[in-house]
Order: sequence, then structure tokens, then C-alpha cells
Amino acid sequence: MRGQVAAKDAEKSTVHALARTEVQRELEELKRSVTELENFKRSVTAKEKAAEETHVQKLALVPTQLEEYKRSSEASIKRLEEEASCLREALVEKESVVQALENAHQKEISTLKATCRKYKMSLDGEIGTNVGLHARALNLQDELNTCKYTQEQA
Repeated sequence: MRGQVAAKDAEKSTVHALARTEVQRELEELKRSVTELENFKRSVTAKEKAAEETHVQKLALVPTQLEEYKRSSEASIKRLEEEASCLREALVEKESVVQALENAHQKEISTLKATCRKYKMSLDGEIGTNVGLHARALNLQDELNTCKYTQEQA
């Protein structure tokens, strides 16, 4: 019986040894997994920290960039206002030139109208004189014809 007990004890020992080995292997795997997770966590934390630092650096640049943009915009606005002022002055000059040309044109038109009226009156007078002379010439022609006729009859 002792032999059976010893065999059972040996079998139990072997099973326990196998179980311990299996547990130790699983424990080692868990330790490796924990180590990998810790490494991954450190990596993620480092990346987050780097990203945060980059973000902070970019945010630190924003006020400077805004100030540069503001200065640039103000300079552009000032330049555009100066150009607009020059354009307004040029427009006023052009308007005065146009007004002067329109006035000269109107004066020339008035002068031409007056000259045309004068020539028309003169031509009307000449036409009237010519019509009168023509009528007198016709009368004289009739008288001449009448005289010739009476002379031939006599």
C-alpha cells in the first residue's frame, strides 16, 4: 500500500510541478504583457506630451502672427487710403477739365448758332432781293416785249 501511496504522491507531485510550471509560464506572459502595456503607456504619454508642447508652441506663435497680420493689414489699409485720395484728386481734376470742355463746347455751339442765324438772315435778304430783282426783270422783259410788239405793229 505504501507503494500505491508513494505512486499517488509522485503523481500528485508531477501534476503540481506541471501546474506550477504552467502557472509560472502564464505569470511570465502576464508580466511581459504588463511590461508591454507600460511601455506603450509611456510611449503614448511621451507622444501626448510632445503633441501638447508642439500645440503650446504653435499657440505661442499665434499672437505674434496676429500682430504681424495686423501691421500688414494696417499698412495695406493706409496704402489703399492714400491711393483712394490720389484717385479722388485726379477725379476732381478730370471733372473740372470735362466741365471746362463742356463750357467751351456750349460757347462754340452758341457762336455757331448765332453765325448760322446771321448767314440765314443774310441769305433770306439776298433771296428776297433776288426774287424782287427777278420779278422786276420779268416785268421789264414784258415791257420790252410789249414795246417790240407795238413797234412792229406801228
